[in-house]
Amino acid sequence: MGNPRPKRHQPAKPRSKKDRLSHLPDAIIHRILSLLPDTKFAAQTSVLSKAWKNLWISNPDLSLDTGYHMNSHSFEEFLLHILEQRDRENCTAVSSLRLSINYRYSYSADDKYQIISGSFDEVRLRDWTVKHAVRNGVRHLNLSHHYDVVQFPVPASALSGCRTLKTLELAHLDVSGLMSSSACFPAVTTLRLEDCNFDKFFNITDLSCPNLNSLHLLDFAVCGRRGGSRGGVVEISATKLVCLKMEGVGCDRIKLSAVNLQVFLFSNAGETGITRRMSDDFRMDLPCLQSVEVLLYGSCHGEEDKLMKLLYGIRNAASLKVNVPPLEVLYKAGLLKHKTSPYSNLKSLKLLVEKRNGGRKNKGRLNVPDGIRIYLLSGAPNPETVDIIIEEDEDRTELLLGGNGPRDNIGSASNQSSFGHHLMASVI
Repeated sequence: MGNPRPKRHQPAKPRSKKDRLSHLPDAIIHRILSLLPDTKFAAQTSVLSKAWKNLWISNPDLSLDTGYHMNSHSFEEFLLHILEQRDRENCTAVSSLRLSINYRYSYSADDKYQIISGSFDEVRLRDWTVKHAVRNGVRHLNLSHHYDVVQFPVPASALSGCRTLKTLELAHLDVSGLMSSSACFPAVTTLRLEDCNFDKFFNITDLSCPNLNSLHLLDFAVCGRRGGSRGGVVEISATKLVCLKMEGVGCDRIKLSAVNLQVFLFSNAGETGITRRMSDDFRMDLPCLQSVEVLLYGSCHGEEDKLMKLLYGIRNAASLKVNVPPLEVLYKAGLLKHKTSPYSNLKSLKLLVEKRNGGRKNKGRLNVPDGIRIYLLSGAPNPETVDIIIEEDEDRTELLLGGNGPRDNIGSASNQSSFGHHLMASVI
């Protein structure tokens, strides 16, 4: 028998030229477009398919950032084109708007800032865009107007009374006018203020957000720029507030009452005088706390009493993350010795330790005084089951007291046994 005749190569069947992109539902296309960093790029997708040609105009999620445009003139033209097209096509729905106006500077020889991106009436354009979004039922608004020389006022008249807004994020703005404009945001549940200025007094009740459950204050100053505040007061009293983050809040006094608060982050963001922001009669009413992070940097000498009040104010926490240096000051001052721990609900503890160059002898050691750990754990109903995590810069070690023993090796064996011996001797 002869060799079998080799099979001829069958030519590949031509692929279907069906335009699958055109058959995607509008909602899916809008979702894809909303993931792009700027609506400018959404407009460029119109060449992909006939069905996509005008869908970017009706996209309810708008994202506009000067950083993605060559200059202010091109940004202004594009923004005006979008608003005009949306009005012409009766595209009324606006789910979210992210508008970011940022200046770029050069430092001239005469020590004056010069705008190199050109100049345009950005306040008028900004307010026009915000009004368009508010008029069309915007639910999520992120507004940033960054100008290093001076902070522009927030468009209070455009925002006030927006009944559809659920998320409000403002950055690099003077929001004093918003507080004094009898603003009302009945649907807002999330509020984030970054690098915003207020005059003398900030009270969250002035914003009239009765359903607020998440508040984030970042690089936040009352009465002047952060770090130079004098006489300012921050007062937060919100019965429905569940999550509160305060990072780099600049003021002279803080008053806090949130009976349903569960998540709390407090950080001074590197300012000196870590508890300078708390008055002598500082009090916190936080009975429902679950997760707490207290990250304080700088000197706290002379502020030990305020620091003890802060630690007592977060006594209901089930999960606690705190950096060790402030606690070391209290420990060395003898304020933790024979002190009853207030943490009766503690189940998880994370301690952050500064990196120290102790040489080969101290390499791998935890460098957390046993007295600090004993103070934090002695109030727990079952201290031997509290989950302990200790981090030193990039290094991370974990220890489960009791139960199945340590998850990872923590320092030397002598360090582990010493910790267990002192802990059990003081707690049991």
